[in-house]
Amino acid sequence: MTDTNQIDEDKPLDPEVEEIRRRMVRLLVISIGIMVVGLMAVFGAIFYKINQPGEPQAAAKADAALKNLQIRLPEGARHVASDLDGERVLLTIELTNGSRQLLVYDLANSKITGRYTLGN
Repeated sequence: MTDTNQIDEDKPLDPEVEEIRRRMVRLLVISIGIMVVGLMAVFGAIFYKINQPGEPQAAAKADAALKNLQIRLPEGARHVASDLDGERVLLTIELTNGSRQLLVYDLANSKITGRYTLGN
């Protein structure tokens, strides 16, 4: 018994179909090559970024140096709220007379860089 599918597979391809097959294989090889080069570029960039000495180490040193920082508030003032923005801290304090102040404190220079009074 012979199978008709096996007979069809054994026939040589038509020259036009063979040309199309070659083009498709060439396109496949080029596409795979581009993907491999792109993947190598991504891994190279990740490897480069991991091995760069930079901000993470500097930030860790800065955090270690700033852990024991004290901010002096006016006498009788009460801390209400705070917000951190990079190397600046915004402190909201309530004074003894009931008014509120916003203090902008620069962590890098360890000093108050702005003082804003709220209310009357």
